Order: sequence, then C-alpha cells, then structure tokens
Amino acid sequence: KITSHSFITAFAVYLGLSNFAIGIYAVLDTITNIIQIFAAPLFSKIGQSKLVVLTNYTIYRLSSICFAFIPFLTDDIGIRTFLFFIFASIYAITGELGYITFVNWRMTLVKFASTRNIYKNTLVMGFSLKMGVILDKFTANGYELYGFMILFAIVFLIAFIDIFIKITTYKPSIEEKNITIKETVVIPAKDKSFRKILIIAGLNRFAYGIGIMYLNVFLL
Repeated sequence: KITSHSFITAFAVYLGLSNFAIGIYAVLDTITNIIQIFAAPLFSKIGQSKLVVLTNYTIYRLSSICFAFIPFLTDDIGIRTFLFFIFASIYAITGELGYITFVNWRMTLVKFASTRNIYKNTLVMGFSLKMGVILDKFTANGYELYGFMILFAIVFLIAFIDIFIKITTYKPSIEEKNITIKETVVIPAKDKSFRKILIIAGLNRFAYGIGIMYLNVFLL
C-alpha cells in the first residue's frame, strides 16, 4: 500500500524522469494486467509449491525497495529512467504472477483478513497521510532525498516482516491441473452465470485504470 503509484510517481519526479516516462509508468500496471492470462497456464505447468510462490513474492516485495538505490548509482537521467523501468517492470510482472498464485492461499486467510481489514486500511491511510506531511516538510527544507529514504526504510522493514509472515503461513495443497491459455480465456467467457461478473469487473478495472493515472498527476 505504501509503495503505491503516488509515492513512486513522486519519487520518479524527484529522479528527474520526463513527463512522458511518468505517463508510461502510470499505465504500466494496467498494461501488465494481461500477464494474468498467461500466469495460470504457466503455474499449472511448473507447479505452485510454497518455494515457487514465495520466491516470486520475495522478488515482488524487494523490487519495490530497489528504487531507493537509483539516486546513489547515477546522475544521468537516461540511466535513471532505464533503471526505474527495470525495477518497475519486475515489480509489476511479479505482482501480477503473485496475484494468481496467492488466490487459493488467500482463501485460507479470508476470516483473518475480513476481521482485520478495516484496521489495516485505517492504519495505512493514517500512515500515508502522516508520511506525506513529513515528506512535504523535508522537501520544504531542501532535504527531499532524506524524506524518501525514511519512507523506503519503512517499506524495507515491512517487506521483510511480510515475507516472514508468508513463510510461516500454511499453504494449502491444491489439485494441479494443466490449463491452457485458450481455456483461461474461453471457460470464464462461456459461463453465463459468470458473464455479469466479467462485465462489471472489466468496467471497474477500466475506470480504475483511468482514474489512477489522473489521480497521480492531481496528487502531485
């Protein structure tokens, strides 16, 4: 939640990325959604062992921290842009792959998540607001980088706590079934009872995709 588009977009501005590059980043999440179509067939072949899922999840979490090293590696805007998109792409792709592999895992945590979700979201909103004010103070005093590094340090800590929780969480066994890309697309589309959900979910994703892009710009 903390490494949201708004925070990373603000950091991209700090790094000196062009408006065009930031625009591409704003739609990257929507573009990489297509990977979910290939994720199910991929993991049906290589399996969804705890090691495989956790490896992907660890790369996903740690890649969100890699952005923090860019200012210390180079001052060249071109190289900064290149590195930024390398980390952003890894983060986006592993995130999409992780969504599929964690579906059945999440189901075992539904009760846990549902009873504590309101507390989590409230804490995230409060933390984001507070850190936004702190970052603004650092920026006003000419220490913008330090403000970002504090945020990244917190993200680093939370990422390791999160990875540890996933390591110690029970992963239910699932029936491994070979799934093709065609089946991934055709089966849900042919299910009449599921069609309304597909339409509503598609509209929701479309609206969210447009909204998040302009929201990032507006917040900045």
